[in-house]
Amino acid sequence: MAVFFFITINWKMSNKRIRLGRPSSKNWDHFKEGPKRNTTHKTAICNYCAKDVLGVSEQMINHLCECENADVDVQEAFQKVKTNNKNIKEANKKKNSNNL
Repeated sequence: MAVFFFITINWKMSNKRIRLGRPSSKNWDHFKEGPKRNTTHKTAICNYCAKDVLGVSEQMINHLCECENADVDVQEAFQKVKTNNKNIKEANKKKNSNNL
């Protein structure tokens, strides 16, 4: 016997936008969302120097590693993220080449 529960959710429509899809990365903590640059990506405006980059994780990480106005701890943290991402890509390449 199946039991179904129906829950009615009431919410007020406000200025808050309901986000669907993938959650935002932590990179966005260091950027403001700018206008759309193309059909799928927005512009990311750096909180430290106001430079705009394409709102793609790799470009945002690269910028934070090199941003002269960012705190040293922010630069170091994103340098570690960049190195880790590079190591993961290399490991995946080796794994895929071994499967051939």
